[in-house]
Amino acid sequence: MKGTHKKDMLIKFLDKFIEKFVLCPKCKYPELTVSLEGKKVLAFKCNACPETGKLDTTSKAGGFMLKNPDKLFSSVDIKTGTAGKVEKKPKKKTKEEEKGE
Repeated sequence: MKGTHKKDMLIKFLDKFIEKFVLCPKCKYPELTVSLEGKKVLAFKCNACPETGKLDTTSKAGGFMLKNPDKLFSSVDIKTGTAGKVEKKPKKKTKEEEKGE
């Protein structure tokens, strides 16, 4: 959202976003894990109950998530459209640390 908005409107938009993208539609707990399936589908799995499904990507927020998966997920394979966790690479040792061994 850009521009200036009244407090009531911001609360309304935030509540709608939380309902669509954060809360599980079945149990209403904020336990969704979102994943990118292909290039046009945002899938979710609830960590509190067995519910799975697809998120609404027709809204502005859903469209933004599809267009900017690198801002939503820690790692994204652009060719396949799959997303996952980033594996941390081992930190390179400095010359001082190598001398100390």
